[in-house]
Amino acid sequence: MRCVHLSNMYPSERDPGFGTFVEEVDGLLSSIYDVRRIVIDRRSDSLLKKILTYAFFYFRAISVLTVAKVDVVYLHYPSHTFLPVMLSRLCKRYNIVTNFHGGEAVNQPGRSELFFKIKKKLNKLAIKYSDLVVVPSEYFKDLICCTYDVSPAKVLVNFSGGVCCHKFHPDKNVPISAKRYKLLYVSRMEPVKDPLMVSRFFKKNPEFLEKYNCTFVGSGSLRSKFECELPKGPKPLYKIYDSLAKEKLACEYRKNGFLIQSSLGESLGLVVLEAMASGCIPVCRRIAAFESIISHRVDGFLYDTEDDLKECLLYIERMTAVDIAKMAERSRDKVASGFAKVVSSRLTIEGLRKIENR
Repeated sequence: MRCVHLSNMYPSERDPGFGTFVEEVDGLLSSIYDVRRIVIDRRSDSLLKKILTYAFFYFRAISVLTVAKVDVVYLHYPSHTFLPVMLSRLCKRYNIVTNFHGGEAVNQPGRSELFFKIKKKLNKLAIKYSDLVVVPSEYFKDLICCTYDVSPAKVLVNFSGGVCCHKFHPDKNVPISAKRYKLLYVSRMEPVKDPLMVSRFFKKNPEFLEKYNCTFVGSGSLRSKFECELPKGPKPLYKIYDSLAKEKLACEYRKNGFLIQSSLGESLGLVVLEAMASGCIPVCRRIAAFESIISHRVDGFLYDTEDDLKECLLYIERMTAVDIAKMAERSRDKVASGFAKVVSSRLTIEGLRKIENR
């Protein structure tokens, strides 16, 4: 069977962190279908470039969908990708699978309310014509069903393709003693991720930046402000990088003991799950998505305020190496048993086979 995979986000050598979860789904689809990928694989640095990029994307999608033999169309971010599907459906029939991600159910901080209303109308149309709706978590399934009045039977949870535990795993040669004072922050530096909460924390509590070996990974509109807020010293107190390819990111997870996340909203938290699979314990803001992944002080930490984050780090300092090793092991086991790629693949294939047999 032939599948067209549509997405306005897909990683490339130039932009390796751009839609990595879509790449995971592409691998799964390729294992059961003959896949033709039509994607946008880089960010645009001007409005004109963005308009031209989407125009070419829509032209390619409409051309393929109206001319080629297609059995299944699998699309991500329907508010951005459903238009060519809707137009091609005027002359062709095929199964449609719509994959929702963050920002589709609720508007994110700093985003236009008017644009979100338009997105909701497009999303509602996409759901109406879809044979299957895919979401990354049970929490997000509830949001989508409530926001768009969708039957739960039509919605499949697949954990954004799941975590590949062959790529993301601990390094047995790195002892706890070598990474217990190593903190990692990985995120897009945009308002919805609230990176400035982290930079403010270290600005108010510079002793933690001196005590811990900190690494920050991310790019975005708040990157410059984030770096400006971090305390400066006679010698570098931290390392900071733009987006890293998955292989390099996996190495960072293995080298660091703890991952800090400050996001105000997530649909799943794939970065957190990949870190947990690598033996890097999460220290995350208490939001619904992270609460569904982390049990506080059992396999990670949850905080509400900067004072709570400080208490988490002080608690970590009091933990023994044995305590940290046990927590990291519980964290890895949770991902392997409930969020691994093999689990996601099984669920997704079962869902796709059902719509084929209708």
